[in-house]
Amino acid sequence: MKSYNDILSDAKAFIKDSSDNNTGKIVAAAVIGLAAGAILGVLLAPASGVDTRSNLSDSLSGAGGTIKDKAKQGFDKLSQLGAQAVDTVKSKVQSTGVADTAPTI
Repeated sequence: MKSYNDILSDAKAFIKDSSDNNTGKIVAAAVIGLAAGAILGVLLAPASGVDTRSNLSDSLSGAGGTIKDKAKQGFDKLSQLGAQAVDTVKSKVQSTGVADTAPTI
C-alpha cells in the first residue's frame, strides 16, 4: 500500500507530465483531495484506531463474501447457459441430421 508521500509524489509527477493538459491537473487535484480527505477522516473519526480498523475489516470481509456469492451465481448461470446451448445443438442435430450453422438464440 502506498504511503501518503508516495501518492503526493505520484500526483506531482502526473501534474508535471501533463502540464499542457488541464484535465490532468484537475484529475491530480481530485486525487490529492480524496487522499487528504480520507486521511483527515480517519484521523478525526470519533472512534479509536482499533475500533476503526475493526469496522473497516468487518466491512471489507462482508463485501468480499458478497462479491464471492455474486461471482458464484454468475458462473452457475454461465454453466446453465452452456448446457442449454449444448442441448439445443444436440436436438437440432438429432432432428435434422445436420448442425445449424447460424442458430438463433
